[in-house]
Amino acid sequence: MDAVGTLITQLTVGSVEQRGICARALAYLGNRAAVAPLIEALADSEITVRVLAIEALSNLINNSRNPTEADHMVVADIHNLSIAKKITEKLEDEDGGVRVAAAKALALSLPSLTDATFVARLPAAIIDSVSLGGGEEARTIGKVLQAFDRQRSTEDLLSRLDQAEDSVNRSIHIEMLEELLQPNQEQPEQAA
Repeated sequence: MDAVGTLITQLTVGSVEQRGICARALAYLGNRAAVAPLIEALADSEITVRVLAIEALSNLINNSRNPTEADHMVVADIHNLSIAKKITEKLEDEDGGVRVAAAKALALSLPSLTDATFVARLPAAIIDSVSLGGGEEARTIGKVLQAFDRQRSTEDLLSRLDQAEDSVNRSIHIEMLEELLQPNQEQPEQAA
């Protein structure tokens, strides 16, 4: 029996644990036939399944092969930009963990996204996502913003900071700025 087909079936009808495991497995297999079912899983009632579906879709954006060349049974391939737009919708999810997963997935998918206008709008949408919660994810989102145009993100955050109506909102914007403006923490390679 086809493993991808079985995983797709369990992604829709299995227990919460099975659905999560199936999302991970589908990402690992890199078969683009999983894109449409994973997009449907973005609406799952369980937070964990939504997060794993986001991560799986990001992996498919970055690591899947052309379905025709890979001999995947894909009726109509869903383009990376369309997948990214579906992930972007999850920036408005009711759960902060899902919003953070969506922001991270979009940052990881940047090299595979070729629509400059779409990419340019992502930081503002990601910053907006923090305001949907209590700001708990501000530092994490600030780190995520490092993957985007830092100058534009900094200007946006400074403008929002200037317009913030209370100390809580100012604090949220300051925390994002602090993380965004941190020097890249990558260790330099040692000389041999």
